[in-house]
Amino acid sequence: MNAAFHHANNLYGPWKYEEKVAKPDQSTTLIVLVLVGKAKNHSRIMEVIRSTPADGSPSKRTGESFTCRIWVKDVLVSLHERGEIVLSGTIDELENMALKQGLKYTRVSGGGGGATVIDEPSGQGATAIDEPSGQGATVVNKHS
Repeated sequence: MNAAFHHANNLYGPWKYEEKVAKPDQSTTLIVLVLVGKAKNHSRIMEVIRSTPADGSPSKRTGESFTCRIWVKDVLVSLHERGEIVLSGTIDELENMALKQGLKYTRVSGGGGGATVIDEPSGQGATAIDEPSGQGATVVNKHS
């Protein structure tokens, strides 16, 4: 399975938006993919993702200091508010569930098993926890 990863990255300088194709089933750093909503329109979803600031400035939604985790939450809330996905709970509830699943499947990923897909009945959109340094987070848009 190939996936387009969308995330905020500051590994090589200032924060910036990054998109790349990867294979989550072969990842050594990706722990879990948690489905959070059904994608309604791919091009509008891409528009929202790319328009969410990833420049290191505080969240326009909450005022929180910028991290890639906050960026993912802002993207998901924006997608929900614009009707592109329907979140099954609050963003904080979804984050807590994703973290619990990540902790549950850490050994699978660390043992070379790749990311575990948590197939929630809510649809096809996905959030991924990608934390080699303890602070990364990634929005994933799945493509078969």
